[in-house]
Amino acid sequence: GVVHVLPDPRAGFLRLRRLIKPGAPIFIWLYSRGKGRQIAFVEAMRAISTRMAFRPLNALCWLGAAIQWAVWIWPFKLLNTLGFRKLASKIPFTYHARYPFYALHTDWFDGLSTPQQQYYRSETVEEWFRAAKLERIQMEATWGQFGGGGRGVGWAPQESPRAAPEPAGAAR
Repeated sequence: GVVHVLPDPRAGFLRLRRLIKPGAPIFIWLYSRGKGRQIAFVEAMRAISTRMAFRPLNALCWLGAAIQWAVWIWPFKLLNTLGFRKLASKIPFTYHARYPFYALHTDWFDGLSTPQQQYYRSETVEEWFRAAKLERIQMEATWGQFGGGGRGVGWAPQESPRAAPEPAGAAR
């Protein structure tokens, strides 16, 4: 969940690959590319927020989370409670409805405080997994939906059951 804030996320991911034991998975979550206008809005906010002191930034994040909760999440929850699930499903920005309010605030803070972040499409990240020579690669279907990210998982190949023979005369 932090690879997207590295100066070179692909290189960081490929370095992580060296830490995986044979047969073990690596799981990453990245901000998805999403819709251009929404990313442009967030990046405009970040142009200011990444220069703010902690207290004002924290207050801004509480305000943003409160507005999102009041405008989208609370109506979503109310409509679901009243049985209007189809109508509720049309409301955007409701991913955090399943979590407590503080989780929404934390995500606002995460998104507005990091010095840099990058957004990715599934195909790009899948190429990272292939370059790392991982197997059984799976990309989550939510890539491209703004307000979240995409997940990928791949497994390191299993070690060969037989150890490779040592060359003749090799020192032990």
